[in-house]
Amino acid sequence: MKYILAIIGLFFLIAVTAVGQEIAWDETTKWKIYAVPSKGAFKFPADTLHYFKKIELDDKAMHEYLKDATIWPKEKYSVWMGSFVSAFENVDGKLKKIIISSYGGFIYDGDEKRYYEIPESKREGWYKYINEKAAELNAKMIC
Repeated sequence: MKYILAIIGLFFLIAVTAVGQEIAWDETTKWKIYAVPSKGAFKFPADTLHYFKKIELDDKAMHEYLKDATIWPKEKYSVWMGSFVSAFENVDGKLKKIIISSYGGFIYDGDEKRYYEIPESKREGWYKYINEKAAELNAKMIC
């Protein structure tokens, strides 16, 4: 009986760790947006982002926009027409890359292969904030 319980416990542990966890947005810090060309958004891993120009995003603003984001089912995906590359540090200090749709109100976590959707009620402010930051980054690149 002990062995059966141990095996069931082991399967449960494997199942829980194999399934990606939702991101605790309020525990994220050091948000940045990077000057990665859209064609390279999926190509470059997080540990290469330091090679690109960047600007900081406001952590509190990102928390506010993302706190009510809904995770899409695994089988749902989107077609990309434009993007911004951003990243944050998680609670363990690990840099995590997130791709932001420039038009669709969603973001993509490439590590977990999951999409999150910004609530409709926050999208106008979200678009304005992200596009202002992208314009600020573009201006920085010209100088």
